[in-house]
Amino acid sequence: MPIYLNENDWSETEATIRISLRIPGVRTENLHLTQTDVYLKVSCPPYIYEILLEDKVGWRGRRNIYQGELEIILDKLERRKWGRPGTKVGKKEVEDVRRREEEKLRLFLNNQDKARIEERGEREKKCVGLTMEKEEGRREEIERRKVVAIAEVMHDEKDGRRRRNKYDLDFAGRIAHEREMDKEIAMVPPRTGGVIQVNLSKRTRLPARESRKAEEEEWMKKMEEGKLREGKEREDKEVDKTEILTFKQFNQKAVNFIQCGDLRSAESILTEGCEQFPSNLELVSNRTLVYLLLEEWEKCLQDSNLAISLLNPPVDENKERRVKILCRRAKALVALGRPEEGLQDLNLAHTILPLNSQIQTDRDNLKKMII
Repeated sequence: MPIYLNENDWSETEATIRISLRIPGVRTENLHLTQTDVYLKVSCPPYIYEILLEDKVGWRGRRNIYQGELEIILDKLERRKWGRPGTKVGKKEVEDVRRREEEKLRLFLNNQDKARIEERGEREKKCVGLTMEKEEGRREEIERRKVVAIAEVMHDEKDGRRRRNKYDLDFAGRIAHEREMDKEIAMVPPRTGGVIQVNLSKRTRLPARESRKAEEEEWMKKMEEGKLREGKEREDKEVDKTEILTFKQFNQKAVNFIQCGDLRSAESILTEGCEQFPSNLELVSNRTLVYLLLEEWEKCLQDSNLAISLLNPPVDENKERRVKILCRRAKALVALGRPEEGLQDLNLAHTILPLNSQIQTDRDNLKKMII
């Protein structure tokens, strides 16, 4: 059974009237508003509010919903104050008023639909007219271009005939001229041989050039030093296979190549050294560094495992070497997509050297990446 509401509050100006209704649980989804120029109905089941307005208003009202309160704002057609919003509709008058106002609303909406249909028809006619004008203009432009193209072709044909005639005359003249030139060339005797004497004067230094003499000498000195350094590096690379080197010599050559940035040569020297001295820790450790710089993670991981096996038993004398190898192996494991195993190596390195801040930082960053 519907519950009829009274307005909670209302106010007006000469141009608008505002009606406020307190409706429990009101939402946009369950609210239905029916309005004509003199009739207003608000339905939010089971609540209903109906009123015959004091005077005519515009058909497009505004509504706002805030914290269970509905506010309706209507625009007056005549600018004056009413003194009251309107007259409540009694139960006996409800059906007649509703039927009459709903019929008025239906007629209004039908008229609006007809107006929209007529407006849309006018727009379509206008669009068709514009399209036909464009098509007509396009056809005229095509015909104009055809006429211009035919005129250009006819002009080109006439001009081409004139050019061909002129070219034929010019060609015959060129042939005759070339024959005359050949005759003149045949009549010219060949030149005899001779000797050209060239005397070079002594180089003199101008004052401006003399002022840069020290800079030129310094530059020449640097060029000579560079050539000597390149020759030395070339000699180091071309190792004599018959020469028998100690592991220290292998290691020193590799260090020189690493400092020069030639990592491939360093790898080659260290590999040869490891073949002759497979249990030498320094050679294996340096090769892990080279593979780390070359980002060859699998080889770096293999050499790291070999180096850790050579560092047994773990004692205080080799703890720094063990930490260094563990950190390199951790980087290789992270690069190979095995961060959990890398974190284990960093935890072990932190246990050996707990005061090393770099190890602590790397371990914290890896933990964040894993999480």
